[in-house]
Amino acid sequence: MMKPIETNLGIQWLTNFREDDQERALRLLDTLRFISHSEMRVGPTRLSRQT
Repeated sequence: MMKPIETNLGIQWLTNFREDDQERALRLLDTLRFISHSEMRVGPTRLSRQT
């Protein structure tokens, strides 16, 4: 799976920040995980079965 910073949109997003804030923005961007629509639907069901 491609990291957000490896995409054109991720790189463009960083340009919204001043140069001295871009390192923090990059760390934030690296914490994001994109999931598919099906993962979004199945995930809560899976979690509720574990409890």
